[in-house]
Amino acid sequence: MTSELITKLKEQIKAKIEPDLKPKVIEKERPKGIEQGRAQGKAEIIIKVLIHNFNSVPAYIQRKIQRSKDPASLDSLLNAALTSQSIAEFKLKL
Repeated sequence: MTSELITKLKEQIKAKIEPDLKPKVIEKERPKGIEQGRAQGKAEIIIKVLIHNFNSVPAYIQRKIQRSKDPASLDSLLNAALTSQSIAEFKLKL
């Protein structure tokens, strides 16, 4: 076989294989990205509630909230942000 023929065959094989791979990769990554986006959104809401209630939130508390990725934990933190009487009380629930 000549090198031109080999190159053409490789291109044809690549053209047939790549379309099959791309959707699978996107489908696997999409749920993870959506989940991360939701967690980030909840964390932002929690911080906004705390700022609204207590005027400021220490940076270390904000970082701890932003690092949380578990939906149940974030829901619990949101509830704590809504019901805590002080930032110190919220800190105990972190």
